[in-house]
Amino acid sequence: MTNNTHARTEAAPEPEEVEVMPGVFLTARRPRATEPAPAPAPKSASDTLAAEWSAYITALHDLSTESVIGEYRAVDLAATQLVRSNAELAEYAAADPDPVLTEAIRENEAVLVRFEAKKKLVLQLLHKRGVDTRHAVGAELVEPAEEGKEEEEEEEGVFL
Repeated sequence: MTNNTHARTEAAPEPEEVEVMPGVFLTARRPRATEPAPAPAPKSASDTLAAEWSAYITALHDLSTESVIGEYRAVDLAATQLVRSNAELAEYAAADPDPVLTEAIRENEAVLVRFEAKKKLVLQLLHKRGVDTRHAVGAELVEPAEEGKEEEEEEEGVFL
């Protein structure tokens, strides 16, 4: 009598098994034709960063106004704490130069730039929703063109 439970069929190949220890087998499962293919990996770090920013912006738009205000406050608090932490690291690095501390400070500065970009995105969204950001979060969205206008206005006038 033959055992047909392990019979191979031409349509579905058996998974490849490798004995990794006596009595322990590792099965290499091949994806079936009906399974979706995995998403392609991003091509570069900039693609990954762009995808992360896109996901962040999409998530922001899905939040209620109150939650967006909370996001601004959370990012602002994280930035404030990171500035304080970086100042402490800089003190230690000045007293005892250490390449690890110097690298940490540089990395933190890059994170701070991202925090500022996030804060600006949140302020822009709140502005679009008609929120008085000065009152809601204590910050005002200042566009580069507006910054130039303020400087021009300050230059005009009578100086004594």
